[in-house]
Amino acid sequence: MLSVMRVLLVGILMTSPGLACAARTFGLVIGINNYAHVPTLDGARDDALDLSSALNRMGVEDVITLLDQDATKHNVVQAWQTLVSRARSGDVIFMSYAGHGAQAPERNKGEEKDGTDEFWVLPGFDPQNVRETWRETVFDNELNDWFKE
Repeated sequence: MLSVMRVLLVGILMTSPGLACAARTFGLVIGINNYAHVPTLDGARDDALDLSSALNRMGVEDVITLLDQDATKHNVVQAWQTLVSRARSGDVIFMSYAGHGAQAPERNKGEEKDGTDEFWVLPGFDPQNVRETWRETVFDNELNDWFKE
């Protein structure tokens, strides 16, 4: 199943009209197999490596790949800000995340139709110690703000 997903993702990537028409393309690719406090995954890291490789084969020169323990909140934010600062009008930033995701009750009541916020689980997040580790996540609202940049 994972190989089918990889072929599908690479096919989508290679036929994306946004990438073909962009003045320049940048990439931020994140893949996390190894977590400290949640179950390990098997294919997320390989998926990220495949996507990074596909971007490079397509001529994308500026690809930042964060794997496992390197995918901290600080590093993810810094990588995004770096790419945004380099991009100009007409450029595309391709972002991919392979890892655990989760939901939590919405932080701002009435903002989400289903009453929940979705978020990426980064390696340092501990669902048994949310108060201390919640910063090691990326919430859907954050991504929305980033994409507006």
